[in-house]
Amino acid sequence: MQISQFRQDDVTVAEARGRIDTATSREFGDKVGALMAGGASKVLVDLTGIAYISSAGFRALLEIGRRSQACRCKFGLCGLNQEVQRLFEISGFLELFDIFPNRNEGIAKLSGL
Repeated sequence: MQISQFRQDDVTVAEARGRIDTATSREFGDKVGALMAGGASKVLVDLTGIAYISSAGFRALLEIGRRSQACRCKFGLCGLNQEVQRLFEISGFLELFDIFPNRNEGIAKLSGL
């Protein structure tokens, strides 16, 4: 898994590629959490390049969500492909996060918060 990051407007975007599973979930959680700990007040995780997310990946997202609340960081996800969307639906995670259809909409919504 690879994660690149950049800022657009006042939102820090973390773009993930590959799979978020047992082997990569810790790295994923640590990198996104470090953005929040480093002072990013609005973080959007772009999952367009994620082909699969396992239960370990969902645990990492829960931890990221907790971190965002603790540091009062606005946090959202975008770009879920059909399979990842299905996994979010099955696991009940669609209601737990702000999920946007694409990066531009996510940035616009987070910037307005």
